[in-house]
Amino acid sequence: MLRLYQAALSLRPHCRADEEVHWDPDLDRGPVLAFWRGGYVLVLVNTGTEPVPLPEGEVLVASAPLPGGQLPGEAAVWLHREP
Repeated sequence: MLRLYQAALSLRPHCRADEEVHWDPDLDRGPVLAFWRGGYVLVLVNTGTEPVPLPEGEVLVASAPLPGGQLPGEAAVWLHREP
């Protein structure tokens, strides 16, 4: 867990995200929480137990392996996406 936090903190200055957070109503449904930081970083948190498909984007950091382009249950990912 410590390595996940270290990786996330090391990315913050480079991900062009400002401090504004906006919920994404298209992706924020069911057990998945989805929000944008600054319009470029999409954060997804799967609070359920079943995997969910990931949208397009470059994976910046993930709390678990992402087999088959899916976010497993009880995991989170930061994706870099251009607006």
